[in-house]
Amino acid sequence: MENSHKQSMVKIVFYLLNQQMCQLEDIKVNEKSLAELLQETNHDLESVLANE
Repeated sequence: MENSHKQSMVKIVFYLLNQQMCQLEDIKVNEKSLAELLQETNHDLESVLANE
């Protein structure tokens, strides 16, 4: 992850999801789950987190 150009929040979320420590529904951004935000905006994970 050190060599990645992704924002640190994106790296953390990808790590947590990859390690199966949580699901998209468990991660909240401004009172909404990440799953809801992805569905509402129809963007990818990186775009949604970059805009928050």
